[in-house]
Amino acid sequence: MYNLFNVKNFPSQQEVDMTDPQLFKIFNDYSIDLGYNIYPNNAKGSLARDYGDSNSRHYAIGRLSTAIDFFPDCSILRAFFTALRYFGGVGLYVDTCFRKRKWVMLHCDLRDYQKIWYRQEGKYYTVNTNADYWKLIDLVKKESL
Repeated sequence: MYNLFNVKNFPSQQEVDMTDPQLFKIFNDYSIDLGYNIYPNNAKGSLARDYGDSNSRHYAIGRLSTAIDFFPDCSILRAFFTALRYFGGVGLYVDTCFRKRKWVMLHCDLRDYQKIWYRQEGKYYTVNTNADYWKLIDLVKKESL
């Protein structure tokens, strides 16, 4: 299993220190259940931020971050549906790259209600209806080819 807690896999030790330890516990449980390697996004702010939108779950001024962005090394649909069992907020970013190729990124957070969304070409779309889910699944199948 991929060593998620090695500091070099995260943007910085500062971001690790700005993150709620509960996120790491749940994320570890998620990664074991998923059974595939997970690569944390190492871009600045992908774990915790001391700048930007205070509504972001990554925001960590006066509180700890409860969000993480990462690239799963398996079917994105498998990673997505597994994440729904562990996290309140789950976002799919189909406009991201990792290791010099297009790779869908997952955002997961510890909000206490379910919110699902995706980002395509920089625009955010909330998933609320069955039609929204099917659109998301079709988009992911197309983007994963």
